[in-house]
Amino acid sequence: MIVCQLIEGINLKPPIGALGFASVTLIKGESKNILFDVGGFGAREVISAIKKQNLVDCIFISHLHFDHSSNLDLYCNTDIPIYINTKELVYYKDTYDSNKESDMFPYFKTIADSLLVYEFEGSIELDRGIRTLETPGHTFGHSSLEITKGNQRLLIAGDAIKSINDYHNDEDYSNAYDPQNCISTKRKIKQENFDYIIPGHDKMFNVKCNDNQYFRCVKKNLRYF
Repeated sequence: MIVCQLIEGINLKPPIGALGFASVTLIKGESKNILFDVGGFGAREVISAIKKQNLVDCIFISHLHFDHSSNLDLYCNTDIPIYINTKELVYYKDTYDSNKESDMFPYFKTIADSLLVYEFEGSIELDRGIRTLETPGHTFGHSSLEITKGNQRLLIAGDAIKSINDYHNDEDYSNAYDPQNCISTKRKIKQENFDYIIPGHDKMFNVKCNDNQYFRCVKKNLRYF
């Protein structure tokens, strides 16, 4: 199995608002290639190249915020399955119809009927050693992927863990749907004892690194797991 963080996300927090550039990860599994999130419009060139080269067999969307799902339209009218938690789809409809949350990808409702959406709940296996994990709080139906290879475990977290700094504190971010559930999910993730985490807006990092120096804990230029 090969895990490649194609885009290393960043998360900037100015005094007002926020600026996020989400991570995009390609998993080359035993029987299929899985793309975790499709990024925002700034990632469109990368996602377009992936599509042209037929590099993916299915797509997994952690949640329907615009910076993680805006390029789904590239897969309209294709036979590529797109896995989205049922709770996230319900949450999207509720927030879109009531205009409750501005971070949701506004055009998903327009293109949804042209996408091959596979709904799921709970933990399902996408390929050998690759399972879904519900990680609610950031959004109602937020989900992550747990990957096991030998005796090592990796979590592709999406925005359940935004950064290495986010992992090491119990604070929520301002755009969490449910701040307390967000904190609870982070605590559960810590209890799972993962070896590595790919956050939604940062580089992959070694969970068990005890060094306080950021650049000694992140996996600089790591492309394989």
